[in-house]
This record gives sequence, C-alpha cells and structure tokens, in this order.
Amino acid sequence: MTDRKPTGKELILGCSGALICILISLSLWLGLRPFQETWPFPGVYFVELMFSAIICALAFWRFPEYSTLVSWVFSGLVVGFILISLFSVGIYYLPVFLIFLILSIYSDRRHNIRFFHQAIYGLLAGILQASGMLVILVIFIR
Repeated sequence: MTDRKPTGKELILGCSGALICILISLSLWLGLRPFQETWPFPGVYFVELMFSAIICALAFWRFPEYSTLVSWVFSGLVVGFILISLFSVGIYYLPVFLIFLILSIYSDRRHNIRFFHQAIYGLLAGILQASGMLVILVIFIR
C-alpha cells in the first residue's frame, strides 16, 4: 500500500477547486438572488456545493485515507447539479467538476485503487443529487 499522505498536487487541486466553487457560488448567489421568485431553493444548492467543496478539500489535508472517496462523491454531486441546472447556472460549475474529477483519478492512480470501485460512489451521488433536485422542483412547482 502506498503512502496516504497527500501530495502537493492533490492539495493544490483540492484547494483550488474548492476556492473556484466558492467564488462561482457566491457570484451567482449575489447576482441572481434579487431576480429569483423561488428563493431560497437556489441558494440552498449553492450553499450545499460550497460546503461540500470545502469538506472535499479538507479531506485531503485531514483525512487522507478517505480523500479519494470523498472526492468521487463530490464529483458526482457536482455533475448531478450540472445536469439538472444545465441550461441555467449548471454550466458554470463544469470547471469545478473537471478539477475534482482529475483529482479523483490522480489520487486513484497514485494509491493503486481501482477506478470503478470509487467512481461508482460518484455515480450514485450524482443520481441522488439529481433525483433530490427533481423532487424538490416538482414539489415546489405544484
């Protein structure tokens, strides 16, 4: 088994991905809030993405044994959000998804973890995120 200490690349990718996610979320939140009739729901998703990104970045620093799994789950959350909100604000989160996807794959390769064993958790997280968003939209639209 390889050393679980994070490399500089992992820390830089995790921190830069979290920072970009926070900046995108705050920019969208502050810019769109006055025009949203459905507020607070869009804000809840922005807060979820910001805190999830922070947790993911901190996992590489504080809990390296779970960092790859957390990164895959966060990648899935982001892609679920992107797919549901693709034609509004979802496309802005594409760089965040790509950064954490690269981070997940890099960490998997570094620790000799099978790609699909971790990626399945990301897929499940994406399905849950998209399903949850759809349920809230259906309930709220009625």
